[in-house]
Amino acid sequence: MCQVRDTILKQNIAKVNSLAYFDTVNSNYRLLRAYLDDDTGFLSESLKELKHTIWTIPKELQSDSCAVVLPLNSLGSNEAYRFIFEEAFNFYKTNITISRSNSGAKMHFLIYKPKVSQEEPCHLIKEFVRQITPAQWDTLMRSLRYADFWGLRGENGQTGLDGTILFVDGFLKGQDGNNDKLHRIYRWSPSGSSIWDTYKYVYRLSGFTQFNLE
Repeated sequence: MCQVRDTILKQNIAKVNSLAYFDTVNSNYRLLRAYLDDDTGFLSESLKELKHTIWTIPKELQSDSCAVVLPLNSLGSNEAYRFIFEEAFNFYKTNITISRSNSGAKMHFLIYKPKVSQEEPCHLIKEFVRQITPAQWDTLMRSLRYADFWGLRGENGQTGLDGTILFVDGFLKGQDGNNDKLHRIYRWSPSGSSIWDTYKYVYRLSGFTQFNLE
């Protein structure tokens, strides 16, 4: 059974390699290719990087105790986006969700200081909900389209210990409750990119000016 599976997989990879336009930088392709080539070095390094990612970015993947937010597919919205931003040597993190349902669009804004230790627990600085006008929603959609959010890779291979971190999550409700679309991107030091411009627009739209987190 394994031999048949490997044969079919090799045929798929061969077909892919015959295409001049196929994205061979895609992480899934590279893992499959390494498996077929018995490239244990690449596979080991990929696992090492994954473990490092899980170790260094758990707080962005989990809700902080003072900043609990629902998953985008649990908001009862037709479409929703979440922007999570953090900067090295800055004590604060923003978590901004903009969603649209049949009743209109709204923003849920959170800014807080993540937990540092048992003596310094998670501390909520500001939380509020505000309505988003149709024009503001349309501007956000144009910005996301310009950034090609739904076409962006989840990661671009750039990472580091310092700098800024930006996560952007997206949700589109499928028809009849089926085939919902979810997408997450992670960018390290995204300044200068179109998706960074989108985050700046969202942050400014909040009207929060106590800290400059953009």
